Amino acid sequence: MFNSVRANEGFVIEGNIRNLKIADGDYMITIYIHAGAEKTGTSAIQAFLNYNRENLINNHSCLYPNNNSLAIHKGQNCHNHCKSINQPDNVTILEDIEKSINFCKKNDISKIIISAEGFSGRPGVGEMIFKKFQNDSNLSFRLIVFIRRPDHFFESSWKQWGSKNSRFSSIKEYIEEQNIRWLDNLRKFANIFGRENIIVHPYEKEQLPEGLINEFLKIIGICYSEYNWITPPETNLNLNYGFNRDIIEILALNKSFYKNVHDNTLLNFFYNTLPDTYQKKPYERYDLLSPQERIIILEKYEVMTQAIAREFLGREDGKLFYEPWPDVHEPWEPYEGLTVEKIVPIFTQIMYNIDKKEDCQVKSKRKNGFKKTVLNYLSFIKTKLLSVFTRRS
Repeated sequence: MFNSVRANEGFVIEGNIRNLKIADGDYMITIYIHAGAEKTGTSAIQAFLNYNRENLINNHSCLYPNNNSLAIHKGQNCHNHCKSINQPDNVTILEDIEKSINFCKKNDISKIIISAEGFSGRPGVGEMIFKKFQNDSNLSFRLIVFIRRPDHFFESSWKQWGSKNSRFSSIKEYIEEQNIRWLDNLRKFANIFGRENIIVHPYEKEQLPEGLINEFLKIIGICYSEYNWITPPETNLNLNYGFNRDIIEILALNKSFYKNVHDNTLLNFFYNTLPDTYQKKPYERYDLLSPQERIIILEKYEVMTQAIAREFLGREDGKLFYEPWPDVHEPWEPYEGLTVEKIVPIFTQIMYNIDKKEDCQVKSKRKNGFKKTVLNYLSFIKTKLLSVFTRRS
């Protein structure tokens, strides 16, 4: 059985985990599986790890494996490990982890970080990993899971996936068909790795006073403030910013544009052609749901969140999130929909920025082809909008 080191009360590690030595003098290797969950700043954490890969290995005895390179400790071209986990053969992830373990044993590296957002909902993969490596006494596992308040989670997941799904015409329809199973999956992971090795942290600003990256590094035993770090480029892949209500509505009207719900082509397009005034920052609310709708969601999942707080954070009061519940009487106005007055500035800004970038970066021949593609897309948008306005009138 692999060794385990119990975290402090609440299973949220506040101090450093030092390199552990076992009887024969070899370093204990701790494998941290960052499992998400979804919509908890995972992209920002992965971008930080990807761009600081060599810093981590050289200065902190920590491997964030680059599965896209023969030199798994170098490069900035492996954002996360979702590809390994999602392979249907169920072998790739085991081979990749084994490769990382062998590298660390050979080079006296004491930490490995595996990061894949979808892992939080796949305890079966965790069990497969456990069975493969359970007899290696040099290994210790930790599962790190951030959890977002259910009402905020649904608003963010609507932007990311639900709005692209042709089955749903509204966020209300989307929420009605969803069922959060965080507690069930955490309990399954606890049965696999041991509850003492499950690290749960609420994803809300009040409980991340020093920031998400700082807290994540603290969990794995690294002090953020004592070292210099590379700041990843501000791309949609690295930050996965949200957008304001008007942009979300445009995204929802373009369901036929997407190949699938994970197609971020249009999101990236808006990110690259609109100023940040249209973006939603981390922890900022979408306000897609009324206070009453939020309360209904929080009530539905209250027993679950209280159990998570008690079982995995040691909070006897069952309080997982500190943000107060909505007041049913607080001011809130339903979205009025898209109007010509809203649409014109958005697409004027898009065309201006495209023209500006093309004049600076693209030669005339390519410029004409690119503009033709963009104009075709804008024509598609215009048709959609006209049909919407016609129905509403």
